[in-house]
Amino acid sequence: MEGSRREKGRRRLRALLALSISTLASLAGAELWCRAEYGVPIREKLPLMAVVADARRGYAMMPSTEHYTYERPVRVNALGLRGPEVPEKTADEIRVLCLGDSTTYGQGLAEDDTLPALLERDIAAGGKRARAVNGGLRGYGTEQELALLEDLGPRIRADFVVLFWYPNDLEAPDVAGTFARLAHEVPVEYDAQAPLEGLALWAWSAKQFVRRSALVMEVHDVWSSLTAERLTPAEIDRGFERFDRSLADLARVAGAQGSRLLVAAIPTAGMVAAGEAGRAIPRRVGERAAAQGIAFVDLTEPLAELHRENGKLPLLPYDWHYTGEANLRMARLVAAELRKRFPETL
Repeated sequence: MEGSRREKGRRRLRALLALSISTLASLAGAELWCRAEYGVPIREKLPLMAVVADARRGYAMMPSTEHYTYERPVRVNALGLRGPEVPEKTADEIRVLCLGDSTTYGQGLAEDDTLPALLERDIAAGGKRARAVNGGLRGYGTEQELALLEDLGPRIRADFVVLFWYPNDLEAPDVAGTFARLAHEVPVEYDAQAPLEGLALWAWSAKQFVRRSALVMEVHDVWSSLTAERLTPAEIDRGFERFDRSLADLARVAGAQGSRLLVAAIPTAGMVAAGEAGRAIPRRVGERAAAQGIAFVDLTEPLAELHRENGKLPLLPYDWHYTGEANLRMARLVAAELRKRFPETL
């Protein structure tokens, strides 16, 4: 009887061991598949982007600082914008101010792979002396981008203002609430929404350990996409009403500053994957711009081309921001549209 119980125990142990090995092998296989299919998660490095309260925009990057976007170093100039210092404009220089959110800022990308840097390079390739100023800030909406133009436009003196519009601009930013939260903290790490110390630093460090796994990141992304709240048709309509007002103000302010305005609509990756059905929102942006006589370009097609060529969306691993190659295609189209619309300058 005792020997029979020991034998049963050994069988259970062998079964448990086999199940454990099988589970670990399956998880390892899934991890390797995710890495092959979607890439290796990009490390995050400290320091993170520091922001300060701004009454008109809610927050702004802390001027004259340095931080990382994942593993890529970022230099913030004296204007609180990503990139080198902006000198006084010379008579022979074509200057472009690029407004936008994290896609324009260049989340996860080196400086040379950002939309403004690539746009500058394309314009300069035509024999012009060019400077594109990166006015993109993570999380910004059109209203905040308008405030940035009003605040910094006279100092930058752009010939062209390019609004890189992204669909989350349809959401109303809580400028007053953000300003109130940040007003007593200088500075605050944007990702932590608090000074990165104590419990906040511990939580960030724990997150970095977990996000090393491609499988965990993929499960997180799938879950986030399934549970994310989406704007209702009524909320989208209200978003476009706000956009109409902001667009009119952008055109007015840009004109008063001697700049010409171009709106460039960047679709989400989901819109690119949806094909023709995904172009409805960028098309509505174009209709709003046309109604106000503002130059417009839809940047869906160059992204769709990359999708067709590579069989996958041109995204950073587990991030949903576009790659440098995607930015290059978009920047070329924007430069071509500027030359087409404003040949007397370009």
